[in-house]
Amino acid sequence: MRKLSTQATAAALILLVFTPPAALFPQTAAGAAGAAGTEGAAGGQADAAADIPVETDEDYRIFGEDNKGITVFGEEANPAVPERDVYGSRRLVTDGQLREQGSLDLGSALRNVPGVVVSQTNVIGAKNAASLYIHGRGSNHPSQETVTTFDDVPRNGAVWGQPMADAFPILAADSIEVYTAPQPSAFGAGLGLVNISPRFMRTQGWETAAGFSAGSFNTFSEDASFGFKRGAFDIFTAQSLITTEGHREHSGARQESYYANTGFAFTPNWGARALVNYVSSWTDNPPDEGDEPGKVRYETQSLLATATIANRFDNAEGYLKLYFDNVDFTILNEKNITGDYSKQPMIMAGVKIRETARPRQPVEFIAGFDMDYSGAANEQHEFNVGDNKTARTTLTQFPLMALYAPYLAASGRLGSGDGWHVEAQTGVRGYIHNIFESTAAPQAGITAGWRGTEAHFNYALGVVYPSPGLFLAFDFVSNIDALKKVKPEIAHHYEAGITHTMRGIFSVNAAFFLDDGRDRIIGSDSRNGVKRAANIAYFRISGIEAGASIDAVPNLTLWAGGTYLWVDIDDGAGKTAKRLPYSPKLSIQAGAKYVFLERFSVSADYQFLGGLYWGDLMFGAFTDYMQRLEDHHVLNARAAFSLSRKAWNIDKAEIFAQFNNILNRRREFRPDQPLPGFNFMAGLRITFK
Repeated sequence: MRKLSTQATAAALILLVFTPPAALFPQTAAGAAGAAGTEGAAGGQADAAADIPVETDEDYRIFGEDNKGITVFGEEANPAVPERDVYGSRRLVTDGQLREQGSLDLGSALRNVPGVVVSQTNVIGAKNAASLYIHGRGSNHPSQETVTTFDDVPRNGAVWGQPMADAFPILAADSIEVYTAPQPSAFGAGLGLVNISPRFMRTQGWETAAGFSAGSFNTFSEDASFGFKRGAFDIFTAQSLITTEGHREHSGARQESYYANTGFAFTPNWGARALVNYVSSWTDNPPDEGDEPGKVRYETQSLLATATIANRFDNAEGYLKLYFDNVDFTILNEKNITGDYSKQPMIMAGVKIRETARPRQPVEFIAGFDMDYSGAANEQHEFNVGDNKTARTTLTQFPLMALYAPYLAASGRLGSGDGWHVEAQTGVRGYIHNIFESTAAPQAGITAGWRGTEAHFNYALGVVYPSPGLFLAFDFVSNIDALKKVKPEIAHHYEAGITHTMRGIFSVNAAFFLDDGRDRIIGSDSRNGVKRAANIAYFRISGIEAGASIDAVPNLTLWAGGTYLWVDIDDGAGKTAKRLPYSPKLSIQAGAKYVFLERFSVSADYQFLGGLYWGDLMFGAFTDYMQRLEDHHVLNARAAFSLSRKAWNIDKAEIFAQFNNILNRRREFRPDQPLPGFNFMAGLRITFK
């Protein structure tokens, strides 16, 4: 690992040399998705002495705003209806929605996002393998189709591109934004994105909170946080612990997280923010039904730090962000052999620069530049090898991967939102890779509407680069020239849709999309048995996605969303398929929330997955590695009672009970790996201000 450390250190020094010292402190605006990360408005302002002017958040306007230009619809925003701007759309899971769902990990947090499937085998936790799929596209082959980020910077497996779900502390999330299609003006290589926007202190004053819950399978969670904001300075710190014994033998999991986010506004237009998060977790791999007890355990340690300088003016905003992520991923008792283990040390670092300018109000320009570096290795430790029962250690050192991505975009608008209006956008992102071929990804789109009704058409090219796992799986460790012959995967994304909104009453949308892909990276077995990587001929994924959110009745919110998919794949050698793993033919998400007697609330959500297949597309033909699973019907509900006592500084105290899989239906994402039946959690959360 000495070589890896040297490469990582050199990359970090390069970044520091070319970054101003002030860039060690970052932004407050980037990634704040519009959902309140801390509840309440005034905080401790009332405690200020009467003769001292009280500063408000308007004095430091770069804080607590969403610089992505997308307006959140309502405090109770849910992911059924996407938030749109002229460049495209994203789906938002707010802090309030995460609590309503009782979300403890990334899988449960995304369960109500249309088009998204998270493969799980445990109550909480993940194996940190292929597990996150958007419209059937996921990291089940050596590339990163679905990108996972935290504070807009990569947090994923640098070897296989897997999402590293156990490294995401949901209790530190302000919101989660999901892009279900490529959008070069918003993010880089990949066909979809899941980004955790971290919590920070939004309003003047102080806040401290604590919560715990316990329930089935000895599942327990606790979290505590403290935040303070006075004038130009703010800080938010949080700690959380989640643990379970699991619903089956050897299906336990544990995650602990420590988090801090602090910022300072130099002026009303310039500010800086620094964030650090350490996560340590493990997840057991349960055995298939009828097999011997499992032994395999997946361990993840991740230390992430970001530093950002942000600016916000009347006609411009932007940021410069520096990041560093150190991950150790270990598989204990690999292949169920006691003592054997493999370890993947990974380091990711980079700089992201972005500025948006509006010289005239209807016209907007975006310019940015991303520099991403990653270094990784694989340590294979085997014991009792061969007849002599000897120990063997194999070290695979992957080359440093570097990707440079400059991008430009522009948009303009004619008309007004109160009447007829037309918006158009175009842009391009370039990709310069140190190993694979360079390319460019254009985008374009037009939106036309009248008042609350809008129709849109968008095009974008998605680019997916091979991951270093190619070296390990396809015998390229000593053959860089062979590796370079593997092309980046591309997908032409087309989307047309319509949205109608009556603010405060309802919002509905429907869209048709088509992903026309080329050069999908997949493994194949040659005649001599040596595995090689290849770019197959094409894949085509199309679908209809629709959603609605209704708030017409006081204290009652109803929402629903669904996706219907068509798949057509050809491996270029005569084999075809009409399915991809984890691309259900039909998926439906629905939910409701009702508040009564001011202090009581009940909510429920439902998920249906029909035509769901399991499979591994790492090697071989599609049809040889897929198996249909039973349809999923999952109903969850939550009841809560809340109160406040200003005399005791209690802003909100809530007692709740969460009931999951009320129908007690059998469901599984892998054959013979059933998820839990009916289970429950109950707990208390209290916030002081």
